[in-house]
Amino acid sequence: MVNRKYIGVVAGGYDEEINTDVFRVAVSSSAEMRHNRDLARWTLISVHTEVWDEERKGTKFEMQTLGMVEDVTIVPAHTYKDSREMAHSDYYTKPDFQKVFSSTAEDALALKVRSLGHLTRDRRDLYGPVRPPERESQTYIAEPEEVRIALLKPMNLQAGSFTLGGYATLDGLYNPFTRLELPSHQAYLHGMFFAASGWGKTMAMKHFIREFHNLNPSPAIVVFNIKGSEFYKLDDPLPDSEIRKIKDRSPEAARLWELLNLKPQGFDPQRISYYPMSVDVRGIGRIYSFSFAEIEPNEEGASFLRFIMEPFNLYEASMNYLTEYMFFCKRHATNRATSEVSHPLASLRLMNRQGQPIRTRNYQDRLSDFIATFREAQRISNGEVRISCSRCDDSIRIPESPADAINRALGELQRLNVFDVGNSIDVSRDLMTSGHISVIDVAGLQSGLAQQIFVQHLLHRIFSQANRIFLEGREEKPVIIFLDEAWRFFRSPRVLDELEIISRMGRSLRMGLWLADQNIPTGEREWNVLNNIRTRILGSITADRNILRRVMPLEEIMFSVLPNLRRGMAIVFNQEFSRIPTPTIIPPCTCYHEGD
Repeated sequence: MVNRKYIGVVAGGYDEEINTDVFRVAVSSSAEMRHNRDLARWTLISVHTEVWDEERKGTKFEMQTLGMVEDVTIVPAHTYKDSREMAHSDYYTKPDFQKVFSSTAEDALALKVRSLGHLTRDRRDLYGPVRPPERESQTYIAEPEEVRIALLKPMNLQAGSFTLGGYATLDGLYNPFTRLELPSHQAYLHGMFFAASGWGKTMAMKHFIREFHNLNPSPAIVVFNIKGSEFYKLDDPLPDSEIRKIKDRSPEAARLWELLNLKPQGFDPQRISYYPMSVDVRGIGRIYSFSFAEIEPNEEGASFLRFIMEPFNLYEASMNYLTEYMFFCKRHATNRATSEVSHPLASLRLMNRQGQPIRTRNYQDRLSDFIATFREAQRISNGEVRISCSRCDDSIRIPESPADAINRALGELQRLNVFDVGNSIDVSRDLMTSGHISVIDVAGLQSGLAQQIFVQHLLHRIFSQANRIFLEGREEKPVIIFLDEAWRFFRSPRVLDELEIISRMGRSLRMGLWLADQNIPTGEREWNVLNNIRTRILGSITADRNILRRVMPLEEIMFSVLPNLRRGMAIVFNQEFSRIPTPTIIPPCTCYHEGD
């Protein structure tokens, strides 16, 4: 045993533990691990099984198993004759021992390892079931270089921090978990979650929402809810039924709650606002949408109009005509007229093909009137659109072919129901108030395009407001954005543009971007965003190894383990502070959640 650093037996895949008289680890007094390393509970290890055949005086069979250290205990080995003698010694009760594992040469560690599966002979695949294929397989030996060590670069937490979760070290003999923290500024250097459906991304995101909410100063938090009811009832505590499920499914999560002093608790209802966009499927009582009147007749307004019309495939000439029509209506027939064209608000004169005024119309700056005016003008002019101002000689003419294309595209836009169907959102006042949580709910929209429009435009407006505050030298308004099912929106180059610029400039503007999804994107533009994200979290997931390596520097042996990580168990990596990816338990949220 002196030449082997760790010996243990797999448990957890069995109804009962396997009994063996070699379930101990002898650690020499000069072991490097003694003073400067921790052996973490939930450490991922590679274990070699070797079963001895007494009759043949040789190895009966051997195999390689992947597992996680489930428990660590210190056994007295040969230091004492028996447990009675050990009990009379104060060696293991000294305060120094609880902080630094420094024992005699004969002290030993007993490991309890949860089996995840077994490697094939070529070490390329994992097979099951979790119990070894031979009942005689009892002794598992992990070579020193194969043991995963949880090491973090020292960090300064004096300016505040947030908790990712917990991992257990030798300290865990007296304190079940070591808190895994990051400095508060890492919240604004972005994070991402990748995990399969059912792993618990929503509960993990709610945990991070609470952690960021408790920072000082407390940032504004904006959550894009695109799946259903997951981000409602945030002011309700976690029900007892869900607490029991959590404790039954993951006892270590309950222990971590105790360590972090967490109790079932919702958020202060005065600090939560829900914004159902266009459809009030949750019965909030108010709905929100964009206001067509807020689109300005300037370069930014033209860019937004081009964005929302892009899916309808207008030719460039038709898009230019539509922009000209919008500018004409807003400059002449709204309250902007005095500043834009130096005359009071005007009416619009709809003319026939010969240029003769047929009808004068008072324009209302709503999408419905914008479309109705266009269609009436087209009908009066028999296919063309001819409109003039009642107060000046300015006019606009759109030929029949582009007018038809514009009419069809405007009909498609109107069916999306994204304008003038509810209250408008004041980004600075509503979404960027310190310490406030805003849930933007687009889940009720049946159209993915409508969801995309809301997400892109609000991201753009939040960034623009933060950038304006920075350029004007005003007091910063920190904000953190959570976007679930994020890669759904990466399909839109416009949304991708917004995410990319926030990921690049977020730190200086105090804007954090936290993304979650079941799949890892593969496009180069998406990787421009991911490369700017410091904190990476992998739950149970199956993906190409090259893609996974781009997310975090996983060793070969860990790839087969990833699909088997249970709910709430994740591999965490931070580019600044992690020397290796660290197995971590992320505590479940304390606010309302109805699980499976």
